[in-house]
Order: sequence, then structure tokens, then C-alpha cells
Amino acid sequence: MLKNKSFLLLFAVTYLSSTNSFRGFPEAPRQDLYNQPELNEILKKSSAYCERLSNSVLYFVCHEEVQELINPINITEVRHRLSRRRWKNIRRFQTNKFIYDYQLVRKDGEIKEVRQLVEKNGEKLKPGHSELDTLRFRHKNIIMGPIVLLKEIWQYFNDYKIVKKEQYEGDQVIILEITPKPGYVLGHLYGKAWIQESDGSVIKIEWGQNGIDGYEELAAIAKTVQMEPRIILCAEYAYEKNSLRFPRKFRLEETYVGGEGRKVTNSITTVEYKDYKFFTVETEVKY
Repeated sequence: MLKNKSFLLLFAVTYLSSTNSFRGFPEAPRQDLYNQPELNEILKKSSAYCERLSNSVLYFVCHEEVQELINPINITEVRHRLSRRRWKNIRRFQTNKFIYDYQLVRKDGEIKEVRQLVEKNGEKLKPGHSELDTLRFRHKNIIMGPIVLLKEIWQYFNDYKIVKKEQYEGDQVIILEITPKPGYVLGHLYGKAWIQESDGSVIKIEWGQNGIDGYEELAAIAKTVQMEPRIILCAEYAYEKNSLRFPRKFRLEETYVGGEGRKVTNSITTVEYKDYKFFTVETEVKY
């Protein structure tokens, strides 16, 4: 790894934030500032979808399967290879696999996530262990990922651009590029969103690396060996229930690049959600 002790990335979606962290509101919501009818329309649809999601009452369980590939290279070896110009994308990974029984309950605006680790590296475990054992990554509130990108209150503080339209797993989607509006300190994630054109629901998100909690420390460590982070962080929301979408897959790939083709992939973490059982999925419209 890029330093001898383990460094932990945190992905936590902050979907309810105080306006005290903002410098002030623009004069109008973001969708009202664009002279692009198609963009305005998809922003209104996605905002309505996020409103349903943020007001939802949820109760479900599923299996959360985590695979973590860790490169054991440390900073001493990185510097040695740099000095001798011996660089390849080393993939000498150590593998950890975890299976959790995952439960999420959301009621009255509060989320409670409960994990029960049932298997680690192929070994069945007795009940009682509930902490995430991953070495490089912590994640929570993934289901709420679309909200900080597209809910109306956040549209005050972001800029939006249609990248293209395409078919994604049989759905007609619009890909939006989302960046913080100049002059606003947001402290939240941003990136690209794949939005279903018909109803504004969010099918996929790729987050920009600069918004990840811990990125600045990673960048500082990489700088000591004349490299820069290249972090891929994305989520797919493929399962649909009562007009809401639920996570199917999450991926974090942590790579560092430098001049003369230098490249080290430090870790790859994938999380898959399977075997959903829904007990309550309610929005403003009762089903």
C-alpha cells in the first residue's frame, strides 16, 4: 500500500445537511436557470424522484457481499521502484471476502443500518459480529446517494450538463455531469448520474474522487512518491420496488499514476447486494 499502516477511505452519503454550511442561496433553484428545456425537464423529474426517496419509509433485508483486493506494496518499495525506474501495474493482491446479512430501516427521516457478518473468507461465523471488517473502505447510506446530487435543495449549489443520451440495460437514460457551483463550499460528493428519462429515477452514479472523505490525505501521501490518485467510485441502482431503486453493486478502485507509465493499483473493493426481501417500501403515494 502507499504507506505502511492501513489507510481507510470513507464513503458516507450525507443526504440531510444544515444550510449553515452554505454561504448563501442563489436567487432561484438550479433548474430554473437553464435555457435548455430538456435539461430543465430531467432535473425536475429527478428532483421529484429524490423527494420521494427522502420521504420514504423503508424496511428491507438482503445479503451484502464484499470482496476486497489489497496490494501489499508499501511506501518503502514504492520509493525503491521509483528510484530504479522499475514500474509495472503490480497486481499481487491479497483477497478478503465478507458476507453480511444487511438490514435497513428508514422511518421519520432516520436511517438505521444493521449488519451481521455471517461469513469471512469462506468460514461461517457464529452470530454476534456486526462491524464492517474491510481494511480500506467504509460505506453507509448508499441508498440515499442520488439525493445530494439531484434533490431540489442541492440543485441550488450544483451546475448540471447533459453529457449524452443512451440505452442502459434496456432503459433510455440521460447522463448528467454534476459539479459544484463556483464559490460554494459544499463538502459533499458530486460526479455523473445516469437518469431514467421516463421517471427521473437514478440508475447509476459515478462520484468524483475529490469529494471522497479522506481524499486529501491520500493525495498528500501519493505526492511523496511523485504520483496522483485515480479513484473510481460508482454505484448501480438496479432493483426497483414501488417506484424506488435499490443498490445492486458498488465499486471502489484505488489506483495511483505518475510519469513514465508508473501505475500502482492499491485496492479494488466491490460490494454486491442480493436476495432482497422487502417488508415496507412507502413513499408519499401509498401502495
